[in-house]
Amino acid sequence: MLKMELSVNKFYSSKELVEKMMKHFEVVESGNSILQKKSWSQFVGEKFAAHSKLIEIKNHTALIETDHPGWVQQILWKKKLILKNFSTLAPELEITAISVRTEKK
Repeated sequence: MLKMELSVNKFYSSKELVEKMMKHFEVVESGNSILQKKSWSQFVGEKFAAHSKLIEIKNHTALIETDHPGWVQQILWKKKLILKNFSTLAPELEITAISVRTEKK
């Protein structure tokens, strides 16, 4: 069952509803491709997935956000493997680079 936080006394545009649904189902949209974050661990591994998330894919670059600067370094050390996983598991995304940052709190 779909349970999203929506105010009863507010009208939502269709754009707002779609954005809320995508956030609820943890989906990232990239051009014509849609990649579920739930499969994120397939690209980076369980350990890294627990401390990072895919924010967006733009200009063939995957923007990854981590919960601590130490994980930024860890992911950058595994950059070649992560790019290989993207090309193997989702070649239609044509990811050629990754950019990693620490989440803003």
